[in-house]
Amino acid sequence: MEPARFHSLFDRTIARPRPLWATLLLVLLVYLPTLAAAYALGLTDLYDDPRSRSLLAAPTVIAYVLLLGPILGPLESAVVRSLRPVLLVDDEELERVVQRAAAVSPWHEMAAIAGGLFFGVLIIGGSPDPGATWPIFVVTATGYVMLGLLGWAGFLSIASTRVVASLLRLPMQIDPLDRQPFEAIGRQSLAMALAFVGGITIGLLLGGYGSAALLNPRFWLLFLPLSLLPVLVFYLNLRPTHRVLSGARERALGQVQQQLRRSFPSLLERMQKSEPTGNLPWEVNALVTYEKELQDASTWPYNPTILRTLFVSVLVPTVTLLARRIFEVYIR
Repeated sequence: MEPARFHSLFDRTIARPRPLWATLLLVLLVYLPTLAAAYALGLTDLYDDPRSRSLLAAPTVIAYVLLLGPILGPLESAVVRSLRPVLLVDDEELERVVQRAAAVSPWHEMAAIAGGLFFGVLIIGGSPDPGATWPIFVVTATGYVMLGLLGWAGFLSIASTRVVASLLRLPMQIDPLDRQPFEAIGRQSLAMALAFVGGITIGLLLGGYGSAALLNPRFWLLFLPLSLLPVLVFYLNLRPTHRVLSGARERALGQVQQQLRRSFPSLLERMQKSEPTGNLPWEVNALVTYEKELQDASTWPYNPTILRTLFVSVLVPTVTLLARRIFEVYIR
């Protein structure tokens, strides 16, 4: 079963699959106004002039979202395909659940864009003066578009976690020692988290801020929520999976321990009476081994590599921030 992907305005526009030439054309159209404004303002020295580089921050983040949207979109279908073997529902019911969970109100999307624009007012400081030249208006408008797009993408990333939560509420037949059907959820969560880390890092590398900005509350008002967003998206998508796997493990563990409580006294009684124990010792040993494996089984659908990658990626923006300041103060 391959569910339709176009559940939102974002899917139908930003994340819609398109030919390479169309993507390159979009990226060019994103950069052209900023490059024209930079030329008009005389800010063309990208290496020595931080103001020139900062002009590229907003269009680069916008282009980044345009490039990643079609790549991240199919991950939802990969999760559905991975879970399909353990779901005890027919294809029609599965499609109905996915469509209902993935549907997003356009009004909610507009509110998310408005939230990003509100951050723009806090960070950028409102619109230019009426007497400002057209390049200033272009630069300011591009900054607002970037923040509106980030608010939109952030909302959709969090809203998309409802699909996984809805799938995991369906009847399932789970082997608590087999996490393979759920590993696609871990990969999807990591991919979304890394996408946000990449966007934040681009903004920190190109953004126009100096040492004074680090003492400005408006800088941290944007940086702190954005830096925590990858972790939030990662674990929001994994919490329902942890709940399901943990429940399956506890049920299996309860059954094994119940059987052991019956088998141990019987084995002990036969041994005390010097009666043949038959296969009972082997059964008890197998149950003990199974109990140990269940107790050691992880209930999170990720491996140490994914967890290390997430941990390192979350540190990347902070390291980037420090590295840039060191470069600007001690090297240049």
